[in-house]
Parts: sequence; C-alpha cells; structure tokens
Amino acid sequence: MTRPLLKPLQRLWVLWWTLSWPEVRLHPWRHGVAVPAVMLGVGLALSVHWINASALAEFSSAVRAANGEPDALSMAAVHAGLMPRLSDTADRLDLLGADTVFLNPAAQALLDASIVEMQVGWEPSRLRVAGTVGLAGSPLLVMDVGALQHLLGQPEHITRVDLRLQPGADARGLLAQWQTHPVVDARWEPQALLLQGEAGWSRKGPEPTQASLYYTQPQLAVEGTVRIKGQQRRVRGRAWLDHEWSEALLHPEAVGWDWTGMNLLDGGALTAFRLRRADGSTLWTGGSYRPAHAAQSMSPPLVFGPDAVVFTPLRHWFSPVTQIRYPVDWRIDTPAGGFELRTLLDAQELDSRATTGAIYWEGLSHLHRLGRSDVVGRGYLEMTGYGERIRLG
Repeated sequence: MTRPLLKPLQRLWVLWWTLSWPEVRLHPWRHGVAVPAVMLGVGLALSVHWINASALAEFSSAVRAANGEPDALSMAAVHAGLMPRLSDTADRLDLLGADTVFLNPAAQALLDASIVEMQVGWEPSRLRVAGTVGLAGSPLLVMDVGALQHLLGQPEHITRVDLRLQPGADARGLLAQWQTHPVVDARWEPQALLLQGEAGWSRKGPEPTQASLYYTQPQLAVEGTVRIKGQQRRVRGRAWLDHEWSEALLHPEAVGWDWTGMNLLDGGALTAFRLRRADGSTLWTGGSYRPAHAAQSMSPPLVFGPDAVVFTPLRHWFSPVTQIRYPVDWRIDTPAGGFELRTLLDAQELDSRATTGAIYWEGLSHLHRLGRSDVVGRGYLEMTGYGERIRLG
C-alpha cells in the first residue's frame, strides 16, 4: 500500500473507532439487524432498476417496430469490401470461427494487434484477428452477427433486417411480384451453426488430406409455392442446409457414400455417413448429433468417429431405368442411438450424367427409433456409387 493512500485510511479508522465503535458495542443487536436491512434495501433498489431498464427496452423495441424502424441494423447489398480475407498465418477454418474478427485498414493502423479485447459485462472477451477487409473509411471490425450475439449473450436480439432497394425500384410492384411468384423464403431460426467434424474439418478417409470443410444449418423454416397441374399451392416446412467443399473427392478404395441428414422433431439434428468400398464394406464413417437444448450455443456436437457408425441395409429397390439396385431402408447404429431410416418413395433416383456426370439416389426419408413406428426425424438419404464409382465433372 502506498503512503499517500495509507494516511486517509488511518484517519477513517480513527474516526470509526472514536465515533462508531462505542455505539456498536452498546447496541450490538440493533446494528446487527440494521446492516442486513440496508443490504436488502440496496438489493431491492438494484432489482427495480433492472426491471425498469428491461421494460423500457421492450417498450422502445415495440415503438421502433410500430414506426417501421429496424431493431438493430439495416442492410443493403453486401459490399465487396466487407468480404473477409484470411491472413497468411490464419487457418482456413478461421473463416467459420466464432472468435475471429477481420479489420479494415483504418482499424489495423489503430490497433496493430493480433488480439482484440472486448468488455462483455464484467468479463473481458478475446477475439483473434484472422485477416482483413478492404473497405476504407473509419476503423471497422467485421464479425459474424450470429457469433457476436452469442458472445454478447443476447441471442435473437436482432429480429429484423431491412432491405434497401436500388434507386428508382418500384417497391409496390416488387411486393406484388413476390406475392404472385414468391421465391422460397428461408428464415433462419435461432440455431447456431453446426460445424461438422473437428470445428468444421470433416475427415473423409484415413489420410489427413482426405477431408472437407463442412458446416450445416439444420431446422430451417421455409415456405414457398408449388404448381401442380396448373394449381398453385402454398407449402411450408423445415429444411436442411449443407455447405461442404474440398480439394479431394474420395479415397482410392472408395466407390461412393451413404449419407443422411435428419431434422429431429424435438429440435435436434443428426448426421451420419459412411464411405463404401466396391464390395459394400465400410471404409470410413462420420457424422454428428446435436440435441435440441444445445442448438443455440456454439458448443461442439457429439462427433462420430471413423468406425462409430454402422449402416445395415433392410430393404432394396431395383431401378427399372438404370438397372441399379439401391438399399432404400436402413438400420443405422450411432453413438447417439440406433435408428431405422425409411424412404417415403422408392423411385428417387437422379441421372445427372449430362451435367455432373453421376447417377445417384437422393430423396425424402423418415427416421424412427429401433422397434418403434413413430417418426422422430425427417430429412434426406443420399447414396452414390451403386452403379459405378462416383465421378464428378
């Protein structure tokens, strides 16, 4: 303790000993009750302050909504200068990182650091600088908005995004066109990105290079229209988005794969796949399970290992067009439990030899617990390499 600070404390101690201590010693029970009462009063006042602040925030949000104002931001077309560029030392998975930011030139000159600290509540949070953005102007840090909301502990606080049309665009005409010929509207529900494999690095074989960058967005609420025999119908449901890219296709021994992605009815998500040899044996397996209660967090899912998933065919279908025999019902055993997958329609074979060069089976399926008839999930089954080894291009 420094000497300038010691003297005021000594004076306060002398005053307390002279003036307060005799009173405390004379009436100990009275002061023993008064101190907790004061503490309770301070706590009550703080609680009232928090309640009022929350009520005012909700009222302000309602006023903004009534006035047609956005809750947090308005978005025009994404500027090319906002697209992130990884630095030479960054890992390619940092594009998907929940703790990475990208700095524009002004921010780089101001910070000149590889770590940016943000004060979130009482705790500091450290963000890694993974690269740059080219937009000029005032200092700017670019970060995924979902990761930022998770970092701030405020999921779902951005509940609306405004679209700014180009000058001269006819807003009423555009709305009328959408109502007549609406495109599919994918509304992202408040679920965190599901990074497959090890934080988005999904192995597809025994060699380290046999892998892909792979993330999933399950449980998407979608709606649109379909036209059947001249009649237009509104449809809605849940969808599954996969984004996967790689520099290598398959291990030399693999001829194709069996893959399924399932939106579980309780809000969870299940992925399972295997790479298959020509004799039908399994070369490599993988997948993941994320329960519903973890869907709003960036915590990793339960990842399935290279021999942890077992695909057992239960029923086959013979294509009269290509003469290929496909297993269309499966038993799938995973670390998350055993399931039975049943296709909704056998004839879901796709012939893309004129475009991507492959014949494969992909279609709607339901998921059941073993030995039970009730549906626990809905999604897709994809099978390749049953006619000949899968090839692209």
